[in-house]
Amino acid sequence: MSNIKLWESISAAKGAYVLQIRLKKDLRLDIASLKFPLLKAGLYLYCGSAKGPGGIRARVKRHVKRDKKPHWHVDRLTIASGVESFCIFEGGCECDLVAHLLQHKFTHIPLAGLGSSDCKSCRAHLVEIPADMSLADCGFTAPVVRPVRRTVF
Repeated sequence: MSNIKLWESISAAKGAYVLQIRLKKDLRLDIASLKFPLLKAGLYLYCGSAKGPGGIRARVKRHVKRDKKPHWHVDRLTIASGVESFCIFEGGCECDLVAHLLQHKFTHIPLAGLGSSDCKSCRAHLVEIPADMSLADCGFTAPVVRPVRRTVF
């Protein structure tokens, strides 16, 4: 499947998604509200929502672009490292995805407030998992989407 067909197959409905992002080296985040934290090299899952025009397709397509102006916290990670894979959940809620991930003993929140500045119920929307695991190991029923002929989008 080509990348064009891949994007055509992604739902434009409102919902939520999980991005898999692998930082190969430590990354100082240019986020003043979090006091410019250092995020250690590792494997991270970011849970987000897509409620605007174009829905999940538009939001995820923006996230996988590396040439963009940072807008959301997660943009600092995706610009630096790209996105390895993602899952989408039509009608889903990012907070439910975070809660699902945190049920696993192998996950944890690496930095409180990251990706959840507008959320009243979650400590963060970024979860760290062991580097030898992947999004596919986290028990979601949605299929994991990977790039065609590359390691990151």
